[in-house]
Amino acid sequence: MAQAKEAMGHGGPMPGVRPIHVNVDGSIEEGDWVGFTPGSGKIQFVVAAGFPQGVSATFTPAYFGNPQTGVVPISQYNAQNPPLSANNQISSGIASYMITGPNISQGPYCVTVGGASMAVQVDSLGNLTPPQIRIPNSGLLAFNAAAPITFNVTWTGGGDGPFGSPTLVLQQGLNLVHANDVDCTVELAAGAGANPPGTIKIGSGGSSPLPDGK
Repeated sequence: MAQAKEAMGHGGPMPGVRPIHVNVDGSIEEGDWVGFTPGSGKIQFVVAAGFPQGVSATFTPAYFGNPQTGVVPISQYNAQNPPLSANNQISSGIASYMITGPNISQGPYCVTVGGASMAVQVDSLGNLTPPQIRIPNSGLLAFNAAAPITFNVTWTGGGDGPFGSPTLVLQQGLNLVHANDVDCTVELAAGAGANPPGTIKIGSGGSSPLPDGK
């Protein structure tokens, strides 16, 4: 599980409103994933000059924005991007989010609320929901598996990988899996290989591309 110091990211103690700086291409400035205590902390998108119209962030789970869809429009005018509190008094969890718009697809990035786990649903075929996930270094994944399943694990970077093994075995039900402190992109593919792999980015910030080049 991410420790409090790690969950705060760079820049020292967490201010009351934590800015997330968005570049013109929709990417997030290095390190601008965030962690805070709900009730006292908020996030706020701060866009660069020349930011385009029609861009939004989509949070999964829907901890921010529309409580059903997790969608938050991002205005090209900073005065129209208000600070956002977590929905429904969320006390802990990790929400991944994508930045999308005309010719823009960036992410996933993440917001850590209280430093807890990222919930991931796994169906009996090994499909992940959400299929693209981001967590901080030393984060905790809470896989809820519909049936026992074994994933083939591939990752960028060296060493034994974040799970210490080229396979990840899940039992039916809740599986808490600690991701070691490794900046990398991980793919989980069901052993049968019939489904597209799920993608998990592990790291404290940045905008490294997903395997599809986005």
